[in-house]
Amino acid sequence: MSTLWKTVKSFMRQYSSLIPKKNRLDFISDDGGRTYNTCYFGSNLEIGSLNFFRSSAYLRFFEYLDRTGGFFYE
Repeated sequence: MSTLWKTVKSFMRQYSSLIPKKNRLDFISDDGGRTYNTCYFGSNLEIGSLNFFRSSAYLRFFEYLDRTGGFFYE
């Protein structure tokens, strides 16, 4: 996860305006986002809001991950 977390942190720095002030960063990081605490969700069934996955902020995040290639190696 180290490559992906570095990429996510890079996105958060570059697109800080897309990061909601009320977020759950404390759930996945124990030190304010410096490191990833390896917490993750794994399931064969996931339920999500299509409005969220189609939002411009999420699409920009996904495209960023896609361009950097980081999440294909995790």
